[in-house]
Amino acid sequence: MKTLIVFCFSFFLLCTKSFGQEDVKATYDTIKTYDVFLEANKTVWGVMEYKANGQLISVETYNKYKMHWNAAYACKPCNLVTLDAKDKILHEAFQYQNCLSGYYKEYYTDGTIKVDGQYKENPEPENWEKLGERGLCDIRVGKWVYYNAEGKAQKSEQYENGVLVKVDNLNISNSTKTQTENTENTEKVPFGQKIKSKFQKKPTTEEGDPYLEKNISN
Repeated sequence: MKTLIVFCFSFFLLCTKSFGQEDVKATYDTIKTYDVFLEANKTVWGVMEYKANGQLISVETYNKYKMHWNAAYACKPCNLVTLDAKDKILHEAFQYQNCLSGYYKEYYTDGTIKVDGQYKENPEPENWEKLGERGLCDIRVGKWVYYNAEGKAQKSEQYENGVLVKVDNLNISNSTKTQTENTENTEKVPFGQKIKSKFQKKPTTEEGDPYLEKNISN
């Protein structure tokens, strides 16, 4: 019985360690906002005209964007999801108001991951005051990976307390690796054969050189 209790406790600790980050994320609200440029102007005919990123939109759409426009200030803290004018996710992050303080992910319009990184987390989750003064606002840490539109990693950056310490161009590394593999798989010509072909004698009349045969016959 004692062994069973120890086993259950160990399994509980393992699960807490494995899923702790997801539990923390689930603890906070998820709020959405829009990254659009809004305009509301009265035309010469006295009619209100609404635009988003220079495109005409309905008043209902305008109000939807406007309602979520400054949603970052409602993050105290939260998981903030930023959308474009077509409701496609641009990026999502954990932050307190405008201070990024946790995971960060950026996407292409088709949903493919574009950037995956991490900002310095607040070690005192009960205190979110003066993050900037405490050096906890927008400080990059750990590994940041950048992907192309096909979802392949192109570059990675390593940060220590906001300082870039290492950059790896994964695209060049992969290309170099592929080129090396192709070279290794290519059938190699023996070195002696290369020398022989380079200094090989020109054909004699016995080998049937038309030019030499013509000169000899004349």
